[in-house]
Amino acid sequence: MNSSLKIVWLTLLINVVAIAQENPHGNLQLPCNTCHTTTGWDSVLFDHSQTRFELSGTHKYLECATCHVVENFSDIDGDCVSCHTDFHKGRLIPECKNCHTEQSWSIFNPVKAHRNTSFQLLGKHANLDCGSCHFSEIEGEFLRLDTDCFKCHLQNFQNTTSPVHTSLGFGLRCEDCHSFVSWRPALFNEHDSVFPIFSGEHRGTWDECSDCHLVPDSYSSFSCSPCHGKSNMDSEHDDIQGYVYESQACLSCHPNGGE
Repeated sequence: MNSSLKIVWLTLLINVVAIAQENPHGNLQLPCNTCHTTTGWDSVLFDHSQTRFELSGTHKYLECATCHVVENFSDIDGDCVSCHTDFHKGRLIPECKNCHTEQSWSIFNPVKAHRNTSFQLLGKHANLDCGSCHFSEIEGEFLRLDTDCFKCHLQNFQNTTSPVHTSLGFGLRCEDCHSFVSWRPALFNEHDSVFPIFSGEHRGTWDECSDCHLVPDSYSSFSCSPCHGKSNMDSEHDDIQGYVYESQACLSCHPNGGE
């Protein structure tokens, strides 16, 4: 008898024996060789993709009995909480996969988790740990947060000294100057309505507000001297009647920053 025929006979024998004895899996209506092999009764191979729950990630390495009751394999729910304790105690949406992945319970996608909220995670926010913003005395609780920037960045606002935000009357709309991509550099785009620094000849010629505003707590005070030295300006204005080397005078003659 060749080996192929032996395997066929052995498979038939397994099924006959299984029929003759009580099925250890209760009313599971599948031939034994759907899961078991002729290598040994404990050698189990089953294509779980044929079911409504395909095994992926760490699920692929679990023993059957981790999720299934051996006496009744069909007695199982397909949702996560049937196997995993709900750490958030029903306070969040029931689909664990909206935050977590099957690769590891500790790996989560905050951008995906925030997709259906009122605050999309953009720029630097996408790299934050949930606990950086969501913290509560109740473990696992993710409170709904106010989306105003200063709710998280008020300390930054109060402690900034260049420029001093608190004494200059800056509003609490951080997004007027800062972006989600990076906290620095800050860009006060409304400045061009007073004096063009993002356009015209002064565009790209400065790095910090303090390059021109030498007094940290007074933006009404400014100086042209860091870039426009006195000797150079004196020689260029030697034919201008009433010329005086003084920043307010510079502004009165060059309100748009051009020659």
